[in-house]
Amino acid sequence: MNISIKDKFQISPILVFFLLFANLLDLGFLNYQRTLVTHAGFNAWISVILSGLSIHAIVWIIYKLFQYSKDSSNSDLVSVNRVCFGRAAGKLADIAVLLYFLLGAFLSFRGYIIIIQVWFFPEMPIWFVGITFITLLYYTITGGLRSITGLSFWGTAASVIYLIPLLFLLWKYLHPLNLLPLLDHSPIELLMSSKSMISQYTGISSILMIYPFIQSPVKSKKWSHLAVLTATAIYLIIILITYMFYSEEQLKLIVWPTLHMYMVLQIPLIQRLEYMIVPIFLISITANISLHLWMACRTAKRSLKVKQWPSLLLFLLALYTFSFFIKDYDGLRTVDKIYETIGCFFLYMYIPLLFILMKVKKMRGQLR
Repeated sequence: MNISIKDKFQISPILVFFLLFANLLDLGFLNYQRTLVTHAGFNAWISVILSGLSIHAIVWIIYKLFQYSKDSSNSDLVSVNRVCFGRAAGKLADIAVLLYFLLGAFLSFRGYIIIIQVWFFPEMPIWFVGITFITLLYYTITGGLRSITGLSFWGTAASVIYLIPLLFLLWKYLHPLNLLPLLDHSPIELLMSSKSMISQYTGISSILMIYPFIQSPVKSKKWSHLAVLTATAIYLIIILITYMFYSEEQLKLIVWPTLHMYMVLQIPLIQRLEYMIVPIFLISITANISLHLWMACRTAKRSLKVKQWPSLLLFLLALYTFSFFIKDYDGLRTVDKIYETIGCFFLYMYIPLLFILMKVKKMRGQLR
């Protein structure tokens, strides 16, 4: 099941940082603070650190997993599934993973449309925004992984642009005493909060599909860890700023706390800074959705022998169609909770299971 990738389709190890970072800093960046405060209150910043450390362990497991493969440089999740579960069960696992990638793409796709409708054009119909977005995604994905990587680079640069105002212009509004007392929640509550944070890190699973497209993939390990470390640091800084800016009661009533903080900032010539932030964030979101769809198409091609462009059209049509079934943010949040649970299972049970199975097969000499 392993397949050699031509050099012209591969990316440099350092570019893995930008690809993963854009995939880690997804739409949840705008409201993850509100989700985490439910379980651990203003101690939830500790959960960000705990979840970040656990993701570093998952990254280590993923790279170790491929080292057990007999042709590690050309292995991906499909080939690992085939080795661990056989042909029939492996295909079922591939289909489940494919649907998981699609669900992640759908949540970002519909979530961004909701933000557009709420903040910019409340009367604009879904079909118009959806078609425009779908066209942009099709153009990006047909350029291949290298095009998505290029967009991820600019998405990473854009994140610096919209983070700078928060870091330097909000200090006079912050109340550090909001963070006290530091430890007034139980370890169980912190772990529950960490579980909610995991949905921000599900993008790390993309390593499982892009691995054979990396030149000297082993050298990309440090860049993967750096992407996780950078994303964790940003999530930690933003959540601390948020908790010092809002009271706990206020935060529970605000859907997108990050966007609301931008409303306070005043810059010459720009009255509503959030009107700039949302369009800039489109770069990262497009890269995020494109990578999820590319992975779904790649899985369909490798496992089901379906060419990538017909599967891409089918998946884009599915995204567009199902977006009509989610009427508002509450409906989207219901689906997101399901995705959160699946993501926890995928990262903390499925990937370690693959690691154990590959290690056992390696010890028994079934992998050469």
